Order: sequence, then C-alpha cells, then structure tokens
Amino acid sequence: MFSATPIERSADAQAAVDRACRDLALYHFMSCPFCHRVRHQIQRLALPIELRDTQRDPERRQELMAGGGRTMVPCLRIDHGNGEVEWMYESADINRYLDFVIALFLAFGLAFEVPIATIILVATGITNTAQLASARAYVVVGAFAIGMLLTPPDVISQTLLAIPMWILFEVGIIMCRFLLPEKEAAEETKPEEPQA
Repeated sequence: MFSATPIERSADAQAAVDRACRDLALYHFMSCPFCHRVRHQIQRLALPIELRDTQRDPERRQELMAGGGRTMVPCLRIDHGNGEVEWMYESADINRYLDFVIALFLAFGLAFEVPIATIILVATGITNTAQLASARAYVVVGAFAIGMLLTPPDVISQTLLAIPMWILFEVGIIMCRFLLPEKEAAEETKPEEPQA
C-alpha cells in the first residue's frame, strides 16, 4: 500500500502533541483492515499513541473487555482529565476524532500567536495601537469567522476559540503600550497631514 508521509512539526509543537497523546491508546490487531486505517492515520498525523495488540496480548484483550464491554477492534481509549474513560470503536469515528483533535490543537496554538503578531505589527510601524483598537469590532467578527471555520459546527466550540482570540488581541494591544512606549509617543506627537 501507499506509505503515509508524517506531518512535520517544530520540536515544541511535537512535544505538545506528545503530551496530548499520553492519554490515548489504540487497541488493535495487525491483520484487521479497519485497524490498519487507524494506524495509517496515526502515522500520517505523527501521533505517538500507544498501540495495544489484543490478538497477541491476552491481558490487553481482557482490559478491553472489562473497560469497553466488548473486544471489537479498533478501539481508541481516551482518558479524560477528570478520570473518565471513553471507548471509541469505529475506525471512521476514530480517524475523525484524531483529525478534529489535531485541528483544534493547532487552532488554539495559532490563537496564542495573536499577541506576538500584534506586537510585530506595531513594532514595524505597519499600524499603531490606536488603529488596532479602532478595528476591534472587525477583530471580534474575524475571530468568530475563524472559529467557525476551524471548529465543529456548533456555537460552543466556535465561541471557545473566538473569545480567547479576542482576549489575546486585547492582551497584544496592552503589551504594545508597555513594551513599545516610544512608538506610542511618536504617534501622539506626529503632525496630522493636511487634507486636500
């Protein structure tokens, strides 16, 4: 079959993905074609998910039966932070879940770059904090539009991405005022250009 070319990430991004995958385990066996699809997706996304072979390891098979209630594979075990364990059985569902988790993870990672982008824009003189503050309404609408495109089609997920993006935009403006006071002073003393 075709081999998957894994996604390449920076060392920091891959370390964060590694931490996120610590709570995931795939129960599978090698000859299962549905398991192959999921393993292919895991390899393509470069996810370090623990593979537990239920055909060769009877303890893993018992663990799957005790936790999930059946021995069907593939099965993704998801340990939530609150101690709750979710058992996901269908290969298509597992692949969609993995795509969703990585997309959401990257979206939130990009959202945290907003203050840095804001500072760079002001430091290079492309804009100033007054102009950014006056564009606040557009930023809020843009954050919700980005949230709409990157999250599942529900208002809660969209809001959970849009509000932090907006707050981080505001943090960027505040940081510009503290880190770049000379830019603020230069903008305030700059004479207005005569209009024709």
